[in-house]
Amino acid sequence: VLALPAYSKSTARAKFTEVTTAAGPIKQQVELCYFDRETFDGCSDSGSGNGWNLAKAVSEARSRYVFGAEVKNGVITMYSRNIKVNGQEVFTEILVPRIYGSDSAISDSAINWEIAPESTCRQADLC
Repeated sequence: VLALPAYSKSTARAKFTEVTTAAGPIKQQVELCYFDRETFDGCSDSGSGNGWNLAKAVSEARSRYVFGAEVKNGVITMYSRNIKVNGQEVFTEILVPRIYGSDSAISDSAINWEIAPESTCRQADLC
């Protein structure tokens, strides 16, 4: 009886890794957009440019546990499905790009991704 909730949570976490994994190609396209434009403005889910295509990456993100994704000015929102925790079935993982490195040259900068506190996956302890 005590093991069932722990097993259920582990199963939900394992399923949610598919959402996190599906965000990888989208993050890569946002990074390419940033280095192409030197800003996150315009890096949205309908955009494409010099060597990057966010529209394609977002459309290919759907899977058994990934409902879809949205990108607005570099911020990625991933939506899960078919993952049940405490009666809730849809969770979000909001990924915010942060620039670190030289302020004088884009090529010397690095992009780190942070999970926003308002991501519902955090509240459910999935991400």
